[in-house]
Amino acid sequence: MPSCPVCAHRYKDVGPLGRCENCGSPLSAFGTIGMPGAGPRLRVVTSSARHADPSRDLPGPPDEPDAFSTIGIPTWSAVPRPRLTPPREARPRERERVEEHAVEAGPRYSIQRRRNGRWLVLVEDVDPYGVAIGRFERRGEVHSAVDLLAKFIPYGDGLRVLDLGGGIFRRIREPTEIDDGDRLRIGRQTLVFCAGRLPGETASGGPPPCLELLPSEGGPGPRFPLLGPVTVVGRKDDQADIALVEDHLVSARHLCLRVAGGRMLAEDLHSSNGSYVQLPEGSVIQPGEVFLVGHYRLRASLTNVSTL
Repeated sequence: MPSCPVCAHRYKDVGPLGRCENCGSPLSAFGTIGMPGAGPRLRVVTSSARHADPSRDLPGPPDEPDAFSTIGIPTWSAVPRPRLTPPREARPRERERVEEHAVEAGPRYSIQRRRNGRWLVLVEDVDPYGVAIGRFERRGEVHSAVDLLAKFIPYGDGLRVLDLGGGIFRRIREPTEIDDGDRLRIGRQTLVFCAGRLPGETASGGPPPCLELLPSEGGPGPRFPLLGPVTVVGRKDDQADIALVEDHLVSARHLCLRVAGGRMLAEDLHSSNGSYVQLPEGSVIQPGEVFLVGHYRLRASLTNVSTL
């Protein structure tokens, strides 16, 4: 007659519930495994069963040693249990389906770098979730990363730019308004516009606006006041009001700053290497635009056209 593996209560039939009538333990949840041992049989019993029959967990006679001992272990896998509810179907949420569709159907972009007078492919296909560009330096046979410069993420009809420390500058194609603190790049030079009393204003007091030249080693640089309604920045002394004679990448007449309607406008004078203005954080670059990331000249291009 089988017995409960917990309280050793003997029973004739498992019954509809499959539980012990004495302690309530599931009768089909345990199995028995033989383990080598010279000792007597071991059986786990409850305190109530021990008091009912103290001899059940005592050793047998010394002349009848058992070669194996038994212990009750769970056997859940051997007991089939019907699933109460059907498994939930794994379905993507509506927002995930919309975003996935937008990623697959949206335009794809590539990024090229200008080097030795040619446009070379830097990123063949911008990942829909973005791509980061960093600067590396070579030390013998080992390439070690120095820092990250920018990250580009496809956004609408362009690439959203996140500045990671290199500075993002867009090429000036038409007169562009500049405000206090805006940075300009011409050649290898970085200029900061500092607002002030514009030429021609009747209000008295206050210094005039100026351009501050940032040195490469950091710290404050020289300032050039903008005294007239038009100021030309270039490389030749006889053709520019502010001459940057040591930078061969600056054209003779490179950049013009002029006052128009109470605003300061920056205009490129058809220079060889272009003039650039820094972009605010999160700006979007359109395909075909040329921009600077650090000291690298890059361009975004459209690689496919969406049919939606």
